Amino acid sequence: MALGAAGCTGQASAAISDGDAAAPTASIPSSSAVLPSVESVPTSVPAPSGPILLPADPTDDFPGRYRPRAVTVPILLYHHVLADTPPVRYTISAQRFEQQLDYLISHGYETITVQDLVDAIRTGASLPRQPVVLTFDDGNKDLLELAYPRMQARGMVGVVYVVGNRIGVEGFLNAESLQMLCNAGWEIG
Repeated sequence: MALGAAGCTGQASAAISDGDAAAPTASIPSSSAVLPSVESVPTSVPAPSGPILLPADPTDDFPGRYRPRAVTVPILLYHHVLADTPPVRYTISAQRFEQQLDYLISHGYETITVQDLVDAIRTGASLPRQPVVLTFDDGNKDLLELAYPRMQARGMVGVVYVVGNRIGVEGFLNAESLQMLCNAGWEIG
């Protein structure tokens, strides 16, 4: 599986081979439960005391590289956050979204970006005790109107994956909105 992240500079940041551990991806359930029970939500693996260097290899073109480490971080995927109860799949009401954010906070979760996760895997960078990634697909405008303010009020960041030819199109984020999210610590992919 390949895992890549682009920050606000648009630079690709990492790749993980098929043999490496990958973070799970979970969609928010549409049932009456706010989130899965605490027992079913993976927790992070404690970070080693420092980066782990690969053993010396005379054939290695890049000596001193860091050995990737296994990290488990829940990734919650959203598409639409709507003001009312959503009538279709892949949507969540703003009220339900707030309940999920409050659940995460009350259970000690702290949001990180995919770049933070990649850095932890590749270089041993530290993570919060209970990290979580919140991603938003497609770059829908409701993200800026309903999800972003609720997350901002709680000191949370997210990751938005946009479709390039939809930037600035009716119903989707424009370049200025993406820059604002980026300036607030969000990651754009």
